[in-house]
Amino acid sequence: MENTEKTSQKLPKNEKVKSKKIVEALFSSKVQSFEYPFKIFSLFADDAQSSPQILISIPKRNFKKAVDRNRLRRQIREIYRINKKLIKPPAPLAIAIILVSKEKIEFPMLQKKLIGILSRLKKTV
Repeated sequence: MENTEKTSQKLPKNEKVKSKKIVEALFSSKVQSFEYPFKIFSLFADDAQSSPQILISIPKRNFKKAVDRNRLRRQIREIYRINKKLIKPPAPLAIAIILVSKEKIEFPMLQKKLIGILSRLKKTV
């Protein structure tokens, strides 16, 4: 039997926002954009970083069932993981993606909108 390495299909821990300071700075930053169904906050730093940290928020007010919130969060995280190469250095230090829609959105529509936002984020640097 051959021992083959599996490529990880997860978003690495170092690409997730964990710090309260970064979260506060993100939401107090003036750099934000809106394209239905997403609202994006981004925080830029002076130094170049390989890939930004990401925060995904699905409001409980809009999706009461945790199953729905978790599914949308997984879908958005996967879309970001596959398309994060669209954001090239100098990249933002952190990005907060907030879903503002009140109804469930199909995966292809989420993908189309998020790819558009990521490519636009690259241009705002």
